[in-house]
Amino acid sequence: MIKNKSLTLLLFLCIIFFALPSTQAISGDKDVLKSQGPPSALQTLKDLRLSIEAVDKDILEKEESYAKALIEERKQAIRIEVSHLLRLRDAYQREFESIASGIELEETAQAPIKAFRIEEELMEVLRPLVEGLKQMTSRPRELERLRKDTAFYENHLPEIRSAISKVEDFMAKTEDKALHLHLEELLLSWQEKEQEVLRQIRRLRFQLNQKTGPDESMLVTMQKGVTNFVKTRGRNLFLAFTVFIGTFLLLRLTYWKWSNNQKKSPPPFYHRLLQVIFHSTTAFVSISAALLLLYAFGDWMLLSIALLLLITLIWSARNGMAQFWEQGKLILNMGTLREGERLIYTGLPWKVQKLGLHGILINPWLEGGLLRIPLKHLVGMQSRPFNENEPWFPSKKDDVLLLEDGSIAKILMQTPEQVVAELEGGARRTWAAVDFLSLSICNLSRKKFGISVTMGLDYGYQAEITDKIPGLLEQYVRKNLEQQDYSRYLQHLDVIFLETGPYSLNLRVFAIFSPEAAEDYLNLQRKIRKLCMEASTHYGWSIPFPQLALHRPASA
Repeated sequence: MIKNKSLTLLLFLCIIFFALPSTQAISGDKDVLKSQGPPSALQTLKDLRLSIEAVDKDILEKEESYAKALIEERKQAIRIEVSHLLRLRDAYQREFESIASGIELEETAQAPIKAFRIEEELMEVLRPLVEGLKQMTSRPRELERLRKDTAFYENHLPEIRSAISKVEDFMAKTEDKALHLHLEELLLSWQEKEQEVLRQIRRLRFQLNQKTGPDESMLVTMQKGVTNFVKTRGRNLFLAFTVFIGTFLLLRLTYWKWSNNQKKSPPPFYHRLLQVIFHSTTAFVSISAALLLLYAFGDWMLLSIALLLLITLIWSARNGMAQFWEQGKLILNMGTLREGERLIYTGLPWKVQKLGLHGILINPWLEGGLLRIPLKHLVGMQSRPFNENEPWFPSKKDDVLLLEDGSIAKILMQTPEQVVAELEGGARRTWAAVDFLSLSICNLSRKKFGISVTMGLDYGYQAEITDKIPGLLEQYVRKNLEQQDYSRYLQHLDVIFLETGPYSLNLRVFAIFSPEAAEDYLNLQRKIRKLCMEASTHYGWSIPFPQLALHRPASA
């Protein structure tokens, strides 16, 4: 008996060793299966019934083995095998009912084996998003699973047939009845496996053909996908976006009408506080309205995506809470920058006109002098009160300036970026607005300007230089200016004794003109010098010139 068992084990090992399929055999088996054509639904139902009966038979055998087993470890192993067979039988039964009824049956939901942890409970809201993505990709994943299972059984079938062939060869060669009986039992086992594999291949091919259906073009598939999206989630997304925009605009319109009724300037603190509360509430209510609409439609996938984006935004903004707090203080006019005060921004003076979601800065002396600055760029800046007469820029448009080099320039344009002026003769010169502030210039167009000319006379007029000569020179200059129509610009004219120089007694002619004559500044300066020279000729005054005196020592 022991000898027979050893011989049976040796034959079984030989069968396993020689049961390796060749490529030709695999190809031949596939061709045979393909030549049979796609399996029918009735044939598939028959195969499933046979599979269920085979599993039931295996369960009965396992139960008998369990009753005879004496070792606890063996009983535990049999219980695991029976549990696996029961799950397999349930799967076959559901598939049988699905094919027979033509309706896809979902597995009954089971309670989770282990409880979720706290962090898993918090992420429960994201489960609809994952389920939605799984549903979107369910068909290609199911087709891929069916193809893999089909390929597995098709590749396994030649191995089984090779094993059957080897067993048949041994049965034909042996004359030992006991060995022949064992080989016959083994052959029946392999033949049952062959039939089971064939049934599985037919079943999988039927499901694959049923799910793929007739071929359709990519364009038709895309059209169906777009149409389905527009009818379901596209509609929900459009309505949610419409509700968000409508709620936002309605609240903004309400606030605009209310703020227009508040005529106080500057606005009181409670007005600013309500402004901050309103802007925060507007965003919250608009988003909540859109989320509630998605909740009402039961579109958990879009709702999960929206919540995920909202959580991401809140999480990203947590590091900017200090920045938001400073911006809130600016809106409430409680920070270092306040409305109605003077601010130096980008090197230029500005008036803080308004602080809201963005700051409005104005410079009334500049063309285009209005800036809308994001509030975050104004955090940390300081403003100060200003005097009403404090200038906002060194000049205005059309002002006439006396530059450092003594030339005259008329302002044609000045903006926050540049200043353009026309020089004498028509040439134009441009400065950056910030650089223009650093120039040392004299604005001749502000109220009035003065011209001072110095005239020197010989020391021989020492007795008359303090009273008579200044009066005569003033009369002469005033008379000639009136003749040349400059008297309407002349506000004041004065001639006084200035000083005693090394070679002359100096007089100063000082004339003040109105700003309308600013463009004639150089002409007036030259004109007064010319009149001083003509007065000297007219009255016969001698103008000295530097002399060099040489002294020789007396000869011995």
